[in-house]
Amino acid sequence: MKKALPIIIALMFMAAPAYAYQITGTLSTGPGVTPAIPTGLKTSSPVPGDTSITIHWDSVASVGGYHLYRIVGASTTPAVLIASTTSTSYTDTGLSDGVYSYQVESYLATLTSAKSAPTAPVTISTAVAPSDGNSGSTGSAGGTSGYTSFTTTTATTTVPGVFNILDFNTLVTHWGQHVTGGATDGDFTGVGGVPDGVVNILDFNFLITHWNQTK
Repeated sequence: MKKALPIIIALMFMAAPAYAYQITGTLSTGPGVTPAIPTGLKTSSPVPGDTSITIHWDSVASVGGYHLYRIVGASTTPAVLIASTTSTSYTDTGLSDGVYSYQVESYLATLTSAKSAPTAPVTISTAVAPSDGNSGSTGSAGGTSGYTSFTTTTATTTVPGVFNILDFNTLVTHWGQHVTGGATDGDFTGVGGVPDGVVNILDFNFLITHWNQTK
């Protein structure tokens, strides 16, 4: 029996079955993996005639880029994805009349942050403000005129239809005053070319520019 023992032990190991193992479970992404929400959103301030809005925001570390969303009209309107960019600014072009606000989210691979709070509403008005110029005029006394701030029936203290010293005297008399008579009180113009109810440097510049020209 003593001689046969090593052989029996060897046969036991040779007959032992082989095993393979597999570990299953759920992989947790853990805290801090989801990208941070972008902050510091700002928009440009369009003037009449503009058809674009530029949006800026602060950069977020360790992200792949940003998704930008546009909201048209009321804040309850669904946000629509308009761009994906690695920059921290974007210019939204080709806009029509309306009110717009924007949201942005950051992304990393397939993970995205929550959307930022919407920007303050921005209004686009494609109508160009009237100018102070004498569109359609000859620019000289006796010529035809097209001033957007006046009509030929506008009463003044001067010779009907011509800017001269009497208009200057009217302007000086009412300088710095809030008036309601428009050109009759020396309020010839304002921001956007329309009389604004106060006699100031804008009216003076307008008068000097159109001196001796027809209204």
